[in-house]
Amino acid sequence: MMKSKNKPFKFGFINFVYSVLMILVIIVFLSVFKIDQLYNCATIDKNDDYRNIGENIYVPKYFGEDEIEVVFSYLDVAKKRNTELFGSVEGHPVIIFTDDVLEAVDFRGNYVGATHNSVFGLYIIIGPNGYSEDIVSHELAHSELSDRVGWYKTNKIPIWFNEGIATQVDHRRDYSLESWDAVTNGGMDIKEIKALNTPKEFYDQDIDIRIDNYVLAKHEVGRWYGLVGREGLIASIERFENGEDLYDIYVELLLKNSRKLRD
Repeated sequence: MMKSKNKPFKFGFINFVYSVLMILVIIVFLSVFKIDQLYNCATIDKNDDYRNIGENIYVPKYFGEDEIEVVFSYLDVAKKRNTELFGSVEGHPVIIFTDDVLEAVDFRGNYVGATHNSVFGLYIIIGPNGYSEDIVSHELAHSELSDRVGWYKTNKIPIWFNEGIATQVDHRRDYSLESWDAVTNGGMDIKEIKALNTPKEFYDQDIDIRIDNYVLAKHEVGRWYGLVGREGLIASIERFENGEDLYDIYVELLLKNSRKLRD
């Protein structure tokens, strides 16, 4: 009986190509999803440049009592506004206050504010220009909505609705009723809200157009919320979480409550 001989392994050109492609896929994956930045968020408790001041809140280590008091004042206002909007604040995000835009970017943030829900956790990053009760309230609303639907479905929320909800607790003058009048020519020229579904559609590179989109989203969702109330908002979130289309729910409740006003 002849014994079979093991053939020596040859890496070969095909294996080389597969290896290169795999490396490229990994690089693209890390780049697109910014895993390194989310990892920085997840390990903030081990970052010697920041310190925990309680309730998953982190600030630069040199912050004194005066700065910390200001931070807590912003958070108190944000929690109050979001409680009025949602009925309660149920999310427990890690909130990182940065004082440098490059450090904010290291946490997948920017110079103002950003919120991320991922397999690593729920994070709010407040950039150096984000120290205000309006911006902290805005980001906390994103966090609260995201917490209620889960990290996976967060990315399926239409951007106009997500930003429309967040701007309900954001009272900056840029988003005022006067701004809405100017953007819509007194309500005569209103953009179809579904045209602002995706990040690409909503976050236009032209900053003026982007602000206009925030204005449109705020007043569209504000009109809806004024009709359906907190109960309608919570019901919509629960139905969306259970698999229904958010726009369909939105329109259904809008029509239903509009009829009530006419009856």
